Amino acid sequence: MASSYAVKYVLGPQHDARAQQERTYFEKTLKATAEDVRKEYADCDSEFRDGVPCEEIINTAKERNIDLIIVSTHHHNWLTRLACGSDAERIFRNMQCAILILQPNMPPGTSI
Repeated sequence: MASSYAVKYVLGPQHDARAQQERTYFEKTLKATAEDVRKEYADCDSEFRDGVPCEEIINTAKERNIDLIIVSTHHHNWLTRLACGSDAERIFRNMQCAILILQPNMPPGTSI
């Protein structure tokens, strides 16, 4: 209870409402994206989880015995970001399956 109070004190009384609004928005966005992908790939699945992104990706991949993880990095110099400790780097270091790391807005056919 004390930690909840501390969070409200630091972030303000609207913290819980805003967090719930953001969660709802992201859940709806994921659901819509997955529905679009299922039009082309019927076996597509999605899952929304709360937590530290790299930890949740790793846990989900292990629980579901995933063969390939595709993750985007939003830093232009992905090698520097990878070396400095990004989520992609943490996933890369903790998974035994294949991992494909993409840069956003990368033109088709471009290799890293």
